[in-house]
Amino acid sequence: AMCGIFGIVVDGRTRIPPARFVAAVKTLAALSATRGRDAAGLALFTPERILVAKRNLPMARLLGGAEWRELLAVVRGLALSGGWIDRPVALIGHSRMTTNGSEELHVNNQPIVRDGLAAIHNGIIVNSGEIRRAFPQIAWETESDSETIPALLRCFVEDGAGETGALRRLYGEIVGVASIAVLSAVSGRLLL
Repeated sequence: AMCGIFGIVVDGRTRIPPARFVAAVKTLAALSATRGRDAAGLALFTPERILVAKRNLPMARLLGGAEWRELLAVVRGLALSGGWIDRPVALIGHSRMTTNGSEELHVNNQPIVRDGLAAIHNGIIVNSGEIRRAFPQIAWETESDSETIPALLRCFVEDGAGETGALRRLYGEIVGVASIAVLSAVSGRLLL
C-alpha cells in the first residue's frame, strides 16, 4: 500500500451545509489515514484562495490542530444566511506513507504547493531523478518525487500546453504509478 488521497468538490449550487461538508471530509480523512501515517495534509480551494494545512503527523492529529481549525473557520464562513455553502469549494487530502524525501522536512509533505498549484499524489514516480536532470530550468524545492507533478505542469503550461495538454505531457514524462489531484489557483480548476 502507498499513500491515501481523497477529495470533495461542491459547486455552490449543491446546497450542502458547512457541517455536512466537514463531516464528509472527516469521514474521507479517516478512511485515507489507514494508507499512511507518516504525514498528513489538506488543501482547501475557494474562489479567493488555496489554504493548506500539513504536518508530519497522522491525519487524526492534524484534524485536531490549529491549521484544521483555521480551515473549519473558512468553510463555516462560506455559508450564506440560508445555511449552505454558496460558492465553488474543493478540498483535497493526503495521508503519507514515506517512500522518498523525509517527512521531517516540511516541504516534502503533501500537498506540494508551488507555482499556484497544490498537488497530492498516491504512487511513486521512479524516474523523478532523470526528470530533474532533464529540466534544469526548474528550481526544485523538495526531495519528493511528488514535486515533479506541479513543477512539470507549470513548466508545460508556460510552454503553451494549457492545463489539459500539460497533464497529458506530464503523464508522458513520468514512469511509475501516479494517481493525482491538483488544485490550480490560477485557473480555479481541479485536475485529476
